[in-house]
Amino acid sequence: MKQILYIVLIIAFTGTAGMAQTASIPDPNFLSFIKSNFSKTINSSNQLIIAQAAQITSNFDCSGQNISNLEGIQYFTGIQTLHAESNLLTSLPPLDSLVNLQKLIIHDNQLKSLPSLSNNKQLIQIVAFNNQLTGLPDLTALTNLQKLDVGNNLLTVTPNISANVRLQQLSLDRNFLTQGPDLTGIDSLTQVQLHSNYFSFTDLLPYTSYSGFSSNFTIQPQRKFPLQNKEVLLNDSLDLSTNIDTALSTITYTWYFNGKVIGTETNDSLIVYPATYSNQGYYYCTFTCSALPGIQLTTDSMLVTVVFCPTTADFTFQTQEINCESSGTLKVNLNSLPTQSYSFTLKSPVTGNTLTSTTGFFNNLTEPTYTLSATIGNSCSITLPTINIPYEQCKEAFITPDGDGQNDTYYFSQTGTANIYDKNGIVVRTLTIPGEWDGTSKSGQKVVQGYYAVSINNGADYVKISVIY
Repeated sequence: MKQILYIVLIIAFTGTAGMAQTASIPDPNFLSFIKSNFSKTINSSNQLIIAQAAQITSNFDCSGQNISNLEGIQYFTGIQTLHAESNLLTSLPPLDSLVNLQKLIIHDNQLKSLPSLSNNKQLIQIVAFNNQLTGLPDLTALTNLQKLDVGNNLLTVTPNISANVRLQQLSLDRNFLTQGPDLTGIDSLTQVQLHSNYFSFTDLLPYTSYSGFSSNFTIQPQRKFPLQNKEVLLNDSLDLSTNIDTALSTITYTWYFNGKVIGTETNDSLIVYPATYSNQGYYYCTFTCSALPGIQLTTDSMLVTVVFCPTTADFTFQTQEINCESSGTLKVNLNSLPTQSYSFTLKSPVTGNTLTSTTGFFNNLTEPTYTLSATIGNSCSITLPTINIPYEQCKEAFITPDGDGQNDTYYFSQTGTANIYDKNGIVVRTLTIPGEWDGTSKSGQKVVQGYYAVSINNGADYVKISVIY
């Protein structure tokens, strides 16, 4: 019995150990590549033999294989060069185990991030241009790094390369960086690509002290610096500025309006006064630096809109009264004013109810008094006089048509016709008066509980009746 148990334990241990020595390769294209190039690492079950993978020390080049998942590469712990460019990768598995890796070539993929590289201390090259990287991992442990190429990505934060003092080639071009890299202590640079970012002269000037700057550094063109659209009141001062390189005294700013030069300044300000409608349009600025000749930076265009701000005298109002039959309306009119984007706000000082309109027309008004304000664009806001909506008090009554002899009907003493409306404005009954209403509709059915407005002789008089059961 003991011998049988011993044999079972040996079989179980052997099976477990065997399972631990293999790993799955989920990407079929990656699996096919490994089978074709490193056949001894794949067993008959298409599993990666981890011990065999660890013995591979040759160049690992799986470029251009339509691979979307590189899971399994972490077991090839002996490789020094990994070529995985021109694939369909959106991420990489952990690479901590590739302690011998010297070159990581992964350009022309769809990578959004990179795994930690702090354990890959032998790296001398990282080539990851033409991806979708939004950030880089910590590079401070990579003191042997000689080449870093992350051009044409989506980087917005400049990487810290202060520890990478052996760098010879640095490519940060075609990103969205707003601060130049600190190259202090990095004296072996032979190629630096910084173009197509948002680097100003403040960022670029320190690099002129590097030997070989004119031949080794590519710094132009830069991206167009964005400017926010502006709105200015008619006859106010239009102050144009870029807020770029304001601390430098060697900058010349040239402003353009609708493609034509309108002014050249040595400080970051051009004032147009007074602003008129002829000043509406697109502006941009180019700027140069006498300490860095031959380089010109430019902003993107911004739209300037001139807004007329009316006074209370420019408004007139049309109102329709509130009565038992209908709610009130208000139409705000602007007299002979330019076409602009208006927003009107009507607010009840009693209930706090607020209504808004871009046309100046308000309906369904049920309160007699409102405050009114108007906003034109972002620069003009005006509070208008209190608006009074004509209000006709309704005669109010109630009936309880339940047949108990108490308030079952309402008697109209006038002579003529009475139209009884429900809350939706639908006539539920027409009476010839004098006469009484017993709470029934045209069909003789009891009406539902609620408020009913009665128009007598086409609005000559009104009564508001509550039907209660």
